[in-house]
Amino acid sequence: MSENLFLAAMDTDKVAAINEIKANKEFALRLYKDLSSVFHIVPQIDDDRNFCSIHMMVNSQRTISSGAQFKATKDGIVFIKSLLAYYSVSKNNTHIMPLGGLYERYKDSGTTCQDSFTKKDYGHGHVHFKIPISRHGDNKQILKDIVTIMEQEGYNKRF
Repeated sequence: MSENLFLAAMDTDKVAAINEIKANKEFALRLYKDLSSVFHIVPQIDDDRNFCSIHMMVNSQRTISSGAQFKATKDGIVFIKSLLAYYSVSKNNTHIMPLGGLYERYKDSGTTCQDSFTKKDYGHGHVHFKIPISRHGDNKQILKDIVTIMEQEGYNKRF
């Protein structure tokens, strides 16, 4: 196969960035494919100047902004999802923190929330998850956390 003349003419740093985005996009597409065998999701794939987004809506009637997404950049892959949720849920006088615990786990990697979400007695508000995923290494806990978010948001399972 002959060399791509445009890539050969570009600065090597730009070519390296393009190749990293391509590799991360390929891994993000695998994540999407695997996730779509668990949940019914409607995809929309968008290549942009410096990243690729794989949007995953509940159905074709929802907007892109309401769906989850994998975003592939030269620096890696990020799962992004915004939702309205409770910090903790009380069950039989025991508090479980499905999304509060996830917020605490990922707040240092770009996850943000409204102040009302972290209120101790009645934490409820919008949370914007940004969960980094590496195409190298073990992502088992991260993938479990993504499933928790998808379940919380009401994505239908595929049986």
